[in-house]
Amino acid sequence: MLKKVSFLLILLLFPFQLFSAPKNPVSSVKKLVGNIRYKKNDKAIALIDIKSFCKNLLPGDYEKLSDGDKKKFEDAMKEYIQARSFPVALKYFDKIDINYEKPKKKGNETELPSSIMYKGSEKIQFSWILTNSSEGYLISDFLIKGKLATETNRPKIESAYKKKGLDGLVQLIKKASK
Repeated sequence: MLKKVSFLLILLLFPFQLFSAPKNPVSSVKKLVGNIRYKKNDKAIALIDIKSFCKNLLPGDYEKLSDGDKKKFEDAMKEYIQARSFPVALKYFDKIDINYEKPKKKGNETELPSSIMYKGSEKIQFSWILTNSSEGYLISDFLIKGKLATETNRPKIESAYKKKGLDGLVQLIKKASK
């Protein structure tokens, strides 16, 4: 009985230790990939720095949004990533080993160069971009062929935001998530 009570006290006193992001970039990425492979999307999305991702999609405009509007945009992006990005990632990461190189620290970000062998012979190189927060390392972007995912998607996001405002943009993102 004492062991059970001790265990429960540890869980109550140190909950953030159990559910926080790993303290090194490779562990964070491996945890993300594992969660995607096993379709644990809620756990996978918790390893993504949605706030940084959204800031990079709407640079300059994001900071001007109210807290409520930021949350709407972030929630829509979470929904989109879970519905669209994770299934694509699963296609590539399912049953494929990822090779990780040495992380490169650049300011408050860390780049983790990686590669996979696709269809047995095609080597695909890419990098994970991570931010280090008090919670641990979180994935904030993805670099492939010299372009960040946020750079690739920014023109569409900014254009929709300018034409339709935030509510229109959120509706488009939610529609694309289905």
